[in-house]
Amino acid sequence: MASNARHSAVNVLLRGAASGSIAHMQLLAARYPYSRTDIRPVQATIGFVRSNPGHQSNLAECTSTLQSAWSLVIAGNVVKEIIKNEEDMSVPSTVTLVDTINEYWLDVTSSIPMLLSHPSARQYLSAIIHLMINLTRSPFISILWGHPSATVNMVLHMWSSKIANNRHATMCPSVASLINTCLENDVLAQTLLDTLRGRSSLDGRRFYRAFTVRIEELGRLVSGRGEGKSYVDVALLQLGTYQDVLLQLSKQYSGAWDSLLAARVLVAYANAFYQIALKTNGNPSYTLRICVQIASLLSSISFDASNLIRKLSQLFSGNLAKTLYTLLTTHSPHSPTYMAVRSVLVSLTSYLPYSSVCHSVTATLALRSPEAMVPSQAGPAWEAFLLSIAYAIQADRVKSECFQYACDNLGKCQKEDWDALHRSECRGASMERLDRSQSRVTFPWGSRGNLAAELVILDRTRQLDMNKGDSIVIVDLRRDELPHVSRMPVPLHLQKRSGYAPPHLQPRLSAMAHSLDVKNIRLVEVIYGHGQKSYHVIARLWEDISGEWQFLNGVGLVSEGNDVDEEVTYEVIH
Repeated sequence: MASNARHSAVNVLLRGAASGSIAHMQLLAARYPYSRTDIRPVQATIGFVRSNPGHQSNLAECTSTLQSAWSLVIAGNVVKEIIKNEEDMSVPSTVTLVDTINEYWLDVTSSIPMLLSHPSARQYLSAIIHLMINLTRSPFISILWGHPSATVNMVLHMWSSKIANNRHATMCPSVASLINTCLENDVLAQTLLDTLRGRSSLDGRRFYRAFTVRIEELGRLVSGRGEGKSYVDVALLQLGTYQDVLLQLSKQYSGAWDSLLAARVLVAYANAFYQIALKTNGNPSYTLRICVQIASLLSSISFDASNLIRKLSQLFSGNLAKTLYTLLTTHSPHSPTYMAVRSVLVSLTSYLPYSSVCHSVTATLALRSPEAMVPSQAGPAWEAFLLSIAYAIQADRVKSECFQYACDNLGKCQKEDWDALHRSECRGASMERLDRSQSRVTFPWGSRGNLAAELVILDRTRQLDMNKGDSIVIVDLRRDELPHVSRMPVPLHLQKRSGYAPPHLQPRLSAMAHSLDVKNIRLVEVIYGHGQKSYHVIARLWEDISGEWQFLNGVGLVSEGNDVDEEVTYEVIH
């Protein structure tokens, strides 16, 4: 008897929902005894999903919209029940459900913009987005890539739409997961990338702008929530999710960063980190999580070396420096958390000699001169960072003193043994410049600009008493906050640098190394970390009559990897 009553109640729920009554559809969603083999709720209601209600009265349009919303909520309940039971996804009922949803998929995807824009349907969006997430599982994924254009357009619309009342805290990461799913599927990825390519694509511009908007929303969410740590957790998790999408996207589409930078997404990232740092109040766990997130972001943006300096400049144009300063002030020096922040700061220090990076840092910190840099509460790591900024500011001021590419500081090409090198070098240099320009890779040529000027400044400020004709002074900026200075015999140095690129500059390096028998000439190398590579700026310095070291000529080489050379031949200078 009880079984018959239950069967009768189920049929009443199904018949009521099949009539299109909103009240009955709500009852079906809330009270139906869902099971993995019963797909009747979907069959009874999915026909109410409408892509375009057409010209209707406000009441009729509202009813149609709610019918679509509740149909998708009900479908989500059925799919969720199947997903929970993973024993066999090939049972007839599941196959039939896939076919049924697939038949209506174009209507489903087209209904999403209507649901996003209608106030009465927005409360159901979270359930609908979870349906989409579950559809990324096998065998439902075939529905998504069976209609790639419709699926991608739906995901882009969901991502770019304005979601009010802080619902982004739960919904936007789910949509970001959908984007990742698209990028992981060959068919969907190709469709998505085709949509994003081309600067005239309105969907593409909205997509990139939405990254900035979502991250800015996180910053506002954290800053407006008092001391609530739960929002810090939410923000860090979401930033990690968005970062996964950025990395996946940039791996598949080299032009993505151009649009992301145009949307100033990294400024938003830095500002969000700053808002989070202000709320952590010295909590070691949160400090470490922030450091991991920043380090991971730096790794992501350096994965593709194109526009690396522009990326770093944009991060510093936000509040990245202030974020690290804030974290340093909340921990005692030499504590594990302080050292974690310090390691991030050190990884950024070697980029300060680039003018655009230096200008971004000094602008956000309101520093205009070395004299403005006084010790702070942030401890020795920050003081060392300020000293590096002072070097960079001085270098920027005197960079015009450095000669141009392959010419001496009088603007004339090298004489005697340099003539042949110059003629052959110019051809190779032109090709190298063209290749790097086309790939948007910045290279600090060793014979011009503020990188070369920094050699002079480092030499003048460190007072290195190492004028030995058989050695080269090596200043490694990758090892610590302050330069690590050492010496290496010239023959060993030439051997170690023999495989570095570009090959056409190796003869010049050899000529420089064999000219040290000239009085008052010193050979100096500065090593910079640059993404996944290291840049070696090698220069000849000459001591003038006043005892000052002047820049004669130089060469810039690139080595793969960013490993620190730990050869025992190094003699550390104190």
